[in-house]
Amino acid sequence: MKSLKNFYIGLFFVTWILYPLLLWFLRSWAGREQYDLIILVAIGFMFALIFTGGSFALTYSTFKSKWKFLNSAHTDIPAFGNKTTKTFTVECPDFQFATIKNKLEQKHYETTFYDDAEQHIIKFHSNFFRWSNNGACGMITYDAVAKTVTITCFPMQGYTETIARKTRETVDELGSLILNI
Repeated sequence: MKSLKNFYIGLFFVTWILYPLLLWFLRSWAGREQYDLIILVAIGFMFALIFTGGSFALTYSTFKSKWKFLNSAHTDIPAFGNKTTKTFTVECPDFQFATIKNKLEQKHYETTFYDDAEQHIIKFHSNFFRWSNNGACGMITYDAVAKTVTITCFPMQGYTETIARKTRETVDELGSLILNI
């Protein structure tokens, strides 16, 4: 969520600067009377506030339920639709659950919840600004008695065939990562 907020703060300032410049350029190109600089800055501020605030509100309302799940200790995955689950048996005798977290961070996934003591849960999401990850998020659980790791992934945004394929690829990538530990 922090990277998303930083993106929208940057978008606000870029819009605040570019909109008055675009308005000034179009009015001078059309041969119309120019606005004062204060009026251009005020118009740009209002446009940037409305545009950035509206797009952030839309994005936040879309992601809100998934963010709440990713930041909580609950293990029951709500019905997000289009989720992919795979279970892998760990055959390594000295398997450490903490190594999965380190490997996730090396692969540019951000950990939102981590519990190694009781439930053995890692909740993660991909970096939103990397084209290769495409907004996948999910949960990894480890059953120490059965020596199994369960990976559940679901897309952060809408449900298309491309995003479903990327979610399956993420599960397969994380599965091979865990099996190679």
